[in-house]
Amino acid sequence: MRTVLIQRVIGSSCLLFVCLAAAVSGEEIKLEYVQGAEKGEAHLPTGSRGVLLSLEKPAGLGRVPAARSKQPVYGSVDLADGQRFIMLDRAKPEDELFTLVYFDANKNGDLTDDPSQSGAAVMSERRGRRSGYVQFPAGKTTILAGENALPFHYRISVTGLTINEIDVNALTAADLSENISCSFDVACYYAGELTLDGHTYIVALADRNANGRFGDRNRGRSAESGNSLAWSNSFGDSLYVTESSEATEYDAMVLGDYIVLRDRIFGVTVDEAGQRLVLDPVTADLSALELGDDARLAMLQRRADGATVSLFSPGRKVMVPKGAYRLIRYQLQKRDAEGDLWQLTAVSAERVEYVATGTAGSLVRFGQPFRTIVTISPAAIKLWQDG
Repeated sequence: MRTVLIQRVIGSSCLLFVCLAAAVSGEEIKLEYVQGAEKGEAHLPTGSRGVLLSLEKPAGLGRVPAARSKQPVYGSVDLADGQRFIMLDRAKPEDELFTLVYFDANKNGDLTDDPSQSGAAVMSERRGRRSGYVQFPAGKTTILAGENALPFHYRISVTGLTINEIDVNALTAADLSENISCSFDVACYYAGELTLDGHTYIVALADRNANGRFGDRNRGRSAESGNSLAWSNSFGDSLYVTESSEATEYDAMVLGDYIVLRDRIFGVTVDEAGQRLVLDPVTADLSALELGDDARLAMLQRRADGATVSLFSPGRKVMVPKGAYRLIRYQLQKRDAEGDLWQLTAVSAERVEYVATGTAGSLVRFGQPFRTIVTISPAAIKLWQDG
């Protein structure tokens, strides 16, 4: 296993507002749409994606507002039901950063009928290099799910590096790619509550890949670390599960095909149009896997079809659909001799072997004890020296 996070657990984050679930076929969790707060929402279920900026208007963008600065820039995001265009400008021509944004909320390719949003630039300077950051207020659009138009809140932010070295009146493509970045962040999520076998679970769905959908399942692929070790990287939306009244980023798993809640396994169905999460009990063709530790959260992936099983407090033995699985990530919590609670989060290397269910020695090993290796690249050292 490749360790990605070890930390002392010192607190929790923002409260998830929930609505009670109604049980029908399987376990149905009614989901409530929640808009993120303007401030203090760093640990709420969220998602983000970068926006590629250009000096030229993108194809398909029609009318745009008259620019207040000499050189506005343009971008777009591809959401589930179509493309939305973005124009960044300066509220005042002399502003060092882009402090005005237009977003094609109604998806008609015309930015003149969309309200603008302005934001204040937060500036700093170190060793002669001036940088800044602008976070615009949350905006609202709608995303089509079938025939239903669902609300979707977003937030756009702009970061500028070494902006004192840029001529705001004569921007170049290199200026944009090297010094200016734009982020499209999700400012909403869905949350609900499930009572099952005497336990109450708070659940939430987050649009992790920021495409306007909340039901994209995990489909992993490998990535390379600095020491050329390939590890499993999960892609898809996030499913948060906790028994606490508060949820943090540590309660997140990537949305998979199945979920194990203690000793029961369910198939997972996200009904976005109906704003519900349905858990269907799975009872047929199950087989046992032994786990090497008492994980708080874990994820397994089946070799045959890539299906993912998310585990919440599973104990040392789980019943899963028959097949061969590999561990792709997990989370442990342990107390040290002084009583402090520590949390370990790890993802697997690509070379982790698959373990077949129902066989002698079908043990999923977690990999402890770990050997810590810290590598600092020359490029990182130079960046630190340069501020």
